[in-house]
Amino acid sequence: MKKMFAVLLALCLLGGAAAAMAEDNTITNSSTDKEAKTTVKVEIPAGYTVTIPASIDINPNTRTGSGKVTIADYPCLSVGKKTLNVYVDKPANTIPGDGATNLKDSANHELYYRMYKDNSTTAIYSKTRLLQVSGGATASKEKLSVTLNFVLPEAYAIYQYAGEYTDTLTFIVAEE
Repeated sequence: MKKMFAVLLALCLLGGAAAAMAEDNTITNSSTDKEAKTTVKVEIPAGYTVTIPASIDINPNTRTGSGKVTIADYPCLSVGKKTLNVYVDKPANTIPGDGATNLKDSANHELYYRMYKDNSTTAIYSKTRLLQVSGGATASKEKLSVTLNFVLPEAYAIYQYAGEYTDTLTFIVAEE
């Protein structure tokens, strides 16, 4: 019990000393020192918001679908980092060397699709950078969004098997 009382007393004394150090500077007419200093500070945490679509539906009639990836204005990067990058990683069902990926249904039937960035005609896949933005106010002059377009090839104008076909895309957000 005595030890606990001693520990509590020590904590109170430390708290009182800390409060005394944090007191405001007071200058009165009787003060010999008519000068005081204060510290001005602000702590700005790193922060950014990247919005990635929860899902993207491909219309079976038009064989197309799209989704938008967006970085909110003015990302504040961690110390030592220069850019915020958004990548699309390898889709779960990539066809090696082809640029196409496939959607699978519950019976493992496949539908191939390609993914394009904005109005590009070059398919994107594994580790493709979609966006790169500098931190701070310069970001307002940079492109902060990209549209991903998904296309089923012409060969799938007539589908062989009914069902829901899915694939999983992974996006990576990195301060570099």
